[in-house]
Amino acid sequence: MGKKINLVFLVLLCTILLSYNSKAQCNPSFTYTLGGNNTSTFQASIAPTNTTTTYSWAFGDGSIANGVFVNHQFPNSGSYTVTLNVMTSSPSCSSTISQTINPTQCPLNANFVYTINPGGVVNFSNTSTGTSTNTSCYWFFGNGTSTGPANTTSYTYTNNGTYSASVYLFDSILGCTDSIAFPIIINGLPCNLNAGFTSSTINGSEYFSNTSTPNSPLPICNWSFGDGATGTQFSPVHTYSASGTYTVLLTVNQGTCSSSFSSAITTTVAAPTPTCSVTANFTYTLGNNGSVSFSNTSSSVNTTTMVTTWNFGNGYYINCNNTPTYSFPSNGTYSVILTVTDSTYSCSGNIMIPITISNVTCGLNPTNIYFYSSQAINGGVTFYSNMSNTNNLLLWTFGNGTTTTAPTPNTTYSASGIYTVTLAVSDPTNPSCSTSITQTISVNYYPCTYSASFTSTLTGNILNVTNTSTGSSPLPYYMFNWGDGNSSGSNTVGSASHTYSINGIYNVCLTAMDSTSSYMFSCYDTISTTINITTATPCPVNSNYSLQKDNSQLYSWFAYPQYGNNVTSVTWNWGDGTSSNALFPSHTYSAAGWYNVCLTVSLSCGSQSTTCYNSYLNKPSSDNAVVFIQVMNSPTRLKNIESDLKEFSIEPNPNNGEFTFNLHGLHPKDPLEISICNSYGELIYKAVETSPSGNSLIKIDLTSISGGCYIVSLKNGDNIAKKKMVITK
Repeated sequence: MGKKINLVFLVLLCTILLSYNSKAQCNPSFTYTLGGNNTSTFQASIAPTNTTTTYSWAFGDGSIANGVFVNHQFPNSGSYTVTLNVMTSSPSCSSTISQTINPTQCPLNANFVYTINPGGVVNFSNTSTGTSTNTSCYWFFGNGTSTGPANTTSYTYTNNGTYSASVYLFDSILGCTDSIAFPIIINGLPCNLNAGFTSSTINGSEYFSNTSTPNSPLPICNWSFGDGATGTQFSPVHTYSASGTYTVLLTVNQGTCSSSFSSAITTTVAAPTPTCSVTANFTYTLGNNGSVSFSNTSSSVNTTTMVTTWNFGNGYYINCNNTPTYSFPSNGTYSVILTVTDSTYSCSGNIMIPITISNVTCGLNPTNIYFYSSQAINGGVTFYSNMSNTNNLLLWTFGNGTTTTAPTPNTTYSASGIYTVTLAVSDPTNPSCSTSITQTISVNYYPCTYSASFTSTLTGNILNVTNTSTGSSPLPYYMFNWGDGNSSGSNTVGSASHTYSINGIYNVCLTAMDSTSSYMFSCYDTISTTINITTATPCPVNSNYSLQKDNSQLYSWFAYPQYGNNVTSVTWNWGDGTSSNALFPSHTYSAAGWYNVCLTVSLSCGSQSTTCYNSYLNKPSSDNAVVFIQVMNSPTRLKNIESDLKEFSIEPNPNNGEFTFNLHGLHPKDPLEISICNSYGELIYKAVETSPSGNSLIKIDLTSISGGCYIVSLKNGDNIAKKKMVITK
């Protein structure tokens, strides 16, 4: 029984407290401040923050407002009943409070009198009404000068003219103001007005700068620009319709004073730029076996600077040719597009005409076949063709007395020279269908005889080496890599030394090479040895790395570690259950998301450190992009690359290691050099095509290499192109 009474008592107590709290939250009040011009500021008491509260005001003049703080201007002076209604949501309640206020109208009525005396002296006297001891009076003389507070003042004008003088009143208690202005006309002073101007030409218009003095009050200006046009601005801008010399006259008036100034100016008006208009069109004539002759009949303002691009609807292009002939490889309807660009006025036009081919009996013709080659040392040459992976029969004739039917053959030339290479292609299902192409290649027979060797002595933390390598070439070069991130090189054999600053085990490597550009990556020999430094200072370990999004929107992210020296092992934990122990690996994620990527670095001295960053790795906007990280060995290794070969693409990109170069506008007389490097500068592929066609499709298979970010470099004459490429696995 006692427990039931206690429970009832607690329920009653909570009900009383809640009722009291509800009333406390709905007990509104407000304060207000009266200002001048019938204005008032109102502030309501603020309810506790644990409830939603609305504040509604009614000002007694038909106006309403909402909010804790409100300002209101009443239409007239008088007595008004202001009501505040407060509503809360939890607990729910509503309450109203009213107060009577008496706003007042600003009583100030500004006025003044003045007397003009000889010598430009003017006496001013304040005759305003409605003022009090709280009213301040300020004077403005119409020429940028003022004074106050003062009820009377005197001012001396130094120049003839009409000035707008005014008095400004401010009541500090009521917070209201009033002002009035009268024109003051000053005459009889000595006339010291001097007209003048300067001019400058900007973008074909003359900008006049008025240098007349004095310029207060601002004089009345009248301009005559010498071409029949006039103006009244102080410093005008005028555009002449024709080149020539014009006499410009400026007359300025200030009261009863007047002054004039004239000057001859010479202006040059640029000839109007013709409207760029290109109308693309072409005609064509069907020939035998899919051959079509085209003729550009486009029109333009400047036909001598028209640049043409032909798209034959099958991925093949021809540039800068007004009358090309192209043989389609198979029957069908092709959407041929001609794009014409006026290179002088930077406008273009295009036209598409469908062309139906129905007379192809043999799809093989020289315009659809190409091959290229890459050279190694000792006269070795490898040949590649777009026919290598087809069912056609191939016959290579290398010009050195040998032939082969291999799709991607190798041959060895025994001496340097120019060789004529012929590729004959035939259709095994159609004995009458065959064709051939012939190119000349320049072979440099260059035997590599380098044998790298060196001796070394270790004194404390100083390593002394003597280069004992053998072999020779026109441009020898010897590079010592000390294993701590430092290296040194020389064009001659000799001695060198290196001081280590950190204890650890280092792999010292010597590379002897031919530094001729064509062979520096193929004619070389290396040798290495391991040394143990124990007398240097203890080694610190650095596992920090930074993550940067790739702005090209083709790849996703670059990671830049700060390994330092003496690194014996690293572990990249990608945060998705996988990891890598390579120094500069790459990784592809299955989806975008948050990943805790950790880097652990171990040094030969025993130091170890781990750094983790939880990052949101998202996918770029490109349709074929992936969520991808490439670890880089330098934050500037893959900067944005500009290309001189504008029509160069890698298809597809990213890829699995099998891709095609789509090239247009090559110089056939200059060889095409192709090199591909990994993300830390090592050459992994090199090829040279001695006589490239103007438009080439070059297919490359690098499916055997690991995934990652690579730099593709092309050189054709003076043109150099570089692009980034991602291989995903």
